[in-house]
Amino acid sequence: MNPPLRLPKLLGEDLELGGSIIGGGAEFSGDTATRLVLDAVGGLPLADAEPRVLVTGDASPTPGLFDSRRNYLPNGGCIYQDMWHPEICTAEMRSARGHVAAHHAMFLLARDAAQRAGDRLIEGRSIELVARNSDSFNNSYGAHLNLLITRRAWRDVTTRLDAMSWFASVQVSMPIFTGQGKAGSQNGAPPCAYQLSQRADFFESVLGLQTTERRPLVNVRDEAHCEEHARLHVIFFDANLCHFAHWLKVGVLQILGAMLEARCWCTKQILADPVSAAVEWSHDPTLRTRVRTLHGRSVTALEHQRSVWEIAAKFVESGGCEEIVPEAAALVAAWGETLARLEAGDTAWLARRLDWVLKQQLLEGALAEQPELSWESPELRALDHRYGLLDGGLYFACEAAGLVERLVSPAEIERLAAQPPDDTRAWTRGRLLALAMEAPEVVESVNWDHIVFHFRRLTEGPRRWRAMFDDPLGCTAADSPIREAADLGEALRALAEADLLRPEKSRHEFQLYQPTEAP
Repeated sequence: MNPPLRLPKLLGEDLELGGSIIGGGAEFSGDTATRLVLDAVGGLPLADAEPRVLVTGDASPTPGLFDSRRNYLPNGGCIYQDMWHPEICTAEMRSARGHVAAHHAMFLLARDAAQRAGDRLIEGRSIELVARNSDSFNNSYGAHLNLLITRRAWRDVTTRLDAMSWFASVQVSMPIFTGQGKAGSQNGAPPCAYQLSQRADFFESVLGLQTTERRPLVNVRDEAHCEEHARLHVIFFDANLCHFAHWLKVGVLQILGAMLEARCWCTKQILADPVSAAVEWSHDPTLRTRVRTLHGRSVTALEHQRSVWEIAAKFVESGGCEEIVPEAAALVAAWGETLARLEAGDTAWLARRLDWVLKQQLLEGALAEQPELSWESPELRALDHRYGLLDGGLYFACEAAGLVERLVSPAEIERLAAQPPDDTRAWTRGRLLALAMEAPEVVESVNWDHIVFHFRRLTEGPRRWRAMFDDPLGCTAADSPIREAADLGEALRALAEADLLRPEKSRHEFQLYQPTEAP
């Protein structure tokens, strides 16, 4: 059987949050804040059986664990500790609009958990969580997107120089609508007052496996979480709070994935140096800076995106996204209108939809009201930080005041905070986890494509069983074997009858470092 050449462009997200305990005249570590949030978030908490630790350059482990604890949630997502900060992961979603709701649902769960955990602290202290991509200590926080693509397309974008260079080039002009905005520069980049992207300064290579140093524009991490297909791990973009910006970002990524599968890329759009272009374009909110293409042309980020949009619009019109990218025509129309509004400088329209424009207006307003401040002032940097606070932040204040456009309702966000989407395997995984809450001790490990159960009281037969969800597009609410199950026992019997629950013969743990003693 030949592998498929087109796949629905399933979306996922891993978003790192900043976290700390504040108040009372002191700040406490993000590690402590993260552990308290995980204690309060609910779901099914699981610790790694053999904790992994980060290895430094001299091959000695650092004191801080990473990926040491995960709370798997009945909505199909999870929240876990990544080094010293919390990371939220959405369930797999088919549509960009659905992903906006799932994205904000995870914000809601994290915020509520932080509030509950903060209520247990001494008076005057609270837990602060923030969705942003850098801090004052020159650390960068990822907002990684995951896209289902064919194995052939994954090989193209990670091994073919033309596909790889095109995808890298397209990404670095996208912050004109995907950036969250940031005052100043970091990571040794040239100084600037304000820039579009919080991530651009931290990218130093075109291709690579790494995510925390010399970050690459095209990441080759191959963790598909399914048997037959591939996952494109996209690490360049910012964390968006505006519904429209997030919808457009992930929707355009879906279209780009479909174009990669169809081998529909244009070498004339390849930049001579996409890594440098990322910084140069990000540092110019006037959108006038020009960089050179490989063919010798000089283009602005807006002109570059316009040329990509023109090819994408024809691709969508010809049926290239039919049945694999929901709302593709609406996404292309919104993409084109956004480019036109940027060209016209229509800040009133843009500020309701794009984070970097909204934040720029807020910060420039503060500068106008307080002439003694500058772009380098700590007070202004603190205001920049407050934009992404999940509780009491500037974005959510603007949203509450009706100053930004909402694409999904609070009811839809609350639904996806409590329930998994019904059109991906997340439904079966989330439902099974919800049923397992009656006997959490039998759940040994969870991953996106399986759950391992350990029945320690069994006297005969295998004790460890693996429930499998290899197909990310299967096991939906419509076709799941457990859709009628009333409890965990019924669910496991139904999975066994469908040959989706099998004895676990061996145990495989991926570890970067195996300590001789527990840290």
